Amino acid sequence: MIRVGKWPVILAVTFLSVQGMSQKGYFGTPLDTGVLRLSGIYGELRPNHFHAGYDFKTGEKEGMKVLAAADGYVSRINISGGGYGKALYLTHPNGTTTVYAHLQRFSGKIATFVHDKQYEKESFTLEVFPETDQLKVKKGDVIGLSGNTGSSGGPHLHFEIRDNRSSNPVHPYFHGFQMPDQIPPDLNGFRIYPADYKTMINGKMRFFQAPLIRKENSYSLKNNDTVYIAGKFFLGFDATDKMDDTPNIFGLYKAEVFLDNRLFFSFIIDSIGFDETRFINSFVDYASVVKSKDWYQVTRLQPNNRLSIYNNVTDDGIIDFRDDLLHAIRLKIYDVSGNQSVLNFMVKSQPPNLADLSNFPSEGWSENLFRYDMDNEFRSDNVEVWIPENALYDTIHFSYSSSDEVRNAYSRLHKIHYETVPLHQRATLRIKPENLPEKFKKAACMARKKMNGEKVYAGGKWAGEFLEAAISSFGDYFIAVDTIKPSIRAVNLPASKKISGLKQLRFRISDDFSGIATYRATLNGRWILMEYEPKSNLLFYDVGNEVQSGKNNLIIEVKDNCGNTSEFEVILVK
Repeated sequence: MIRVGKWPVILAVTFLSVQGMSQKGYFGTPLDTGVLRLSGIYGELRPNHFHAGYDFKTGEKEGMKVLAAADGYVSRINISGGGYGKALYLTHPNGTTTVYAHLQRFSGKIATFVHDKQYEKESFTLEVFPETDQLKVKKGDVIGLSGNTGSSGGPHLHFEIRDNRSSNPVHPYFHGFQMPDQIPPDLNGFRIYPADYKTMINGKMRFFQAPLIRKENSYSLKNNDTVYIAGKFFLGFDATDKMDDTPNIFGLYKAEVFLDNRLFFSFIIDSIGFDETRFINSFVDYASVVKSKDWYQVTRLQPNNRLSIYNNVTDDGIIDFRDDLLHAIRLKIYDVSGNQSVLNFMVKSQPPNLADLSNFPSEGWSENLFRYDMDNEFRSDNVEVWIPENALYDTIHFSYSSSDEVRNAYSRLHKIHYETVPLHQRATLRIKPENLPEKFKKAACMARKKMNGEKVYAGGKWAGEFLEAAISSFGDYFIAVDTIKPSIRAVNLPASKKISGLKQLRFRISDDFSGIATYRATLNGRWILMEYEPKSNLLFYDVGNEVQSGKNNLIIEVKDNCGNTSEFEVILVK
């Protein structure tokens, strides 16, 4: 069976619309710098998503001028403590929207508009959609300053171009943002995986990690070894790219696999919708990502993998040679600039030896068969699991067990399948507590013990006698209690409490387990805007006209996710 994408008609329309709006010179630079350099490219592999744009370097500092890439108007403003942080969306006449994320601040009339809306809603977090004639901009206008807000890992500008017809982010390369690049991609690792328990690869029932030798942009197996395979298999490769004039590591654009010179598998990463980006967990060897953070892209298409980036996939990416002949396999990988690298190797096909299958691995097998295309449920006296239709990428043999290995827990440790198997949608988990005092019931929450032993908050609310949580991953869960209030500490407040001359007040807020849920600050009984930066656990207040001459009463209230509340009160003097 050949699968050429998922929705070929829709893909063709999207491609044509992208080409139509790609006009030479339409977009200008989004940064006031001499030369644009990248630290991240479109389509790179990230936890639970593909990277949706370009990350432009800002010299490891904040405060660089961010410019409107084309004429248009501000169509959306979003501010949050995570994600894109302070983000601005500009809609343009050519059918695109550009996105500018992780900003330090907005500029001019945009900043005034945002400030007024935050005070109107009494909220730092904000999502607003201005009218088309409210905040118009011209190409090259300063719209903000670059920063490091939200889930950014360092100062930079995240920049996207979205097709308004599909709302999908598209590759900026094809809209005038080409970077100098004459370096072919790197093949860092190559694997051959058994497709079922009957497969033998070089006499073993496990994946084969192939040692590689490189000569320029050509790879081969060490000593030109032939791989001996009996049964069905698929391929996996860890590949990255580099560009001229930067040490950063980037992602691939395209890959092709040929069997005996016939195209067997290919993908191109040029337009990925936000509704499909989480399918990345099926695009890669998810277990390898979880265990060792190695990102192996695999040829196998699981039945609930709905990514639209595949161009030609035969037999769901699974190879099955039913002969005893030699076969040539070629893997070609490309960057968006057209540079390519190639791996050639030989496979000797063999019929399976049934005697070798008597000790096939039993791990992962159970009587609980959960289909990916159905709702699935598991119940016992103390735990219930409900997995909705299409939350799995493939049918699994669901595994469950429990133990008492966690100390200071108010339930057993419930092992809900394996952390190395991904969920595409949230599942519902219910756990019945054990020996939970009534006084702790309001402070109870679900917790997950990760593979590295770390214990993390997993939410939870009461549903009768069970604690219920929506979980986004399998793993080991138990009931914990958080009764400790968040802490609030002034960072730069003078001992005298006199703030004349201070431009900004800083407070550090933190919580020991469940995390900060909400905060609120008032000055002389009126709400004031404080910005929250979760990465540094800091609250900022830019001292403004709200501060009166004389004494001012500042109150900060912080609540964690288990309802514990702390209050900080101080008299400020101006």
